[in-house]
Amino acid sequence: MSRKDLRELCSAPNESRTAQSGELFRYWVALGSNSIDAGEQLAEAGKRLASLSTTSVAVSSYYRTQPIGPAEHPFLNAAAQFCSRRTPHDLLAALQRLEGDAGRTQHGTRWGDRPLDLDIVAAARDERPVECDDATLRLPHPLAHLRRFVLDPLVELPSPQPRLRSGKADECRVRLLKRPLRVAGVAAEHLPAVAIATGVHATAAIDLRPGGRDAGLLRFVPLPPEAARAAIVAMACDEPVRVAQTGPVQFAPR
Repeated sequence: MSRKDLRELCSAPNESRTAQSGELFRYWVALGSNSIDAGEQLAEAGKRLASLSTTSVAVSSYYRTQPIGPAEHPFLNAAAQFCSRRTPHDLLAALQRLEGDAGRTQHGTRWGDRPLDLDIVAAARDERPVECDDATLRLPHPLAHLRRFVLDPLVELPSPQPRLRSGKADECRVRLLKRPLRVAGVAAEHLPAVAIATGVHATAAIDLRPGGRDAGLLRFVPLPPEAARAAIVAMACDEPVRVAQTGPVQFAPR
């Protein structure tokens, strides 16, 4: 299947997506929860992902992350990898049903508290990245390459590494580990202590200047422009703490 075919599959009507569900896709999914029983929510989500897969589901260790935005409590985050014959939009609908079963409403506060959050980070067909950009789904995820709470769990998972918007997950993570983290296009007073502002495009890990490499990401952040820039950098600078498990666990398909 060509890259053009993959894009057409993502933009096809629901009937066509279902008709082509014999295709085998590899998926990488980010899991998160900041409920009181977050660990139990992630464990149950791993088991239920197995009902959507044709292979074992590999789930990373759990990482604690401080919230960005209106959420009040820290999150536990993890990542999962598996193969499925569900198309990307079919899988998205299934993940939203799992979120609903866990008590999440689709009209809650964006970036707010949530019992369960399941995001498709990336997908591949025949080990080639699937690209999708429509009103309901964007692949690869537009902000995953700048989120340590996504990247740290992803790099624990078995090969292959997913290809994100600026390279493979492990490459993206390495760029964010440098200290100080070089950022362009954000006022110095809005930067975390671990980042510094620089106007040198070639060495900037994040370039949010108008017309800069990452400026288009601002439209995905539900905040005023300056606050959105600061939030993107804060997520990139965050250093998640591994709190449970010591590597991927496997859930057999059901």
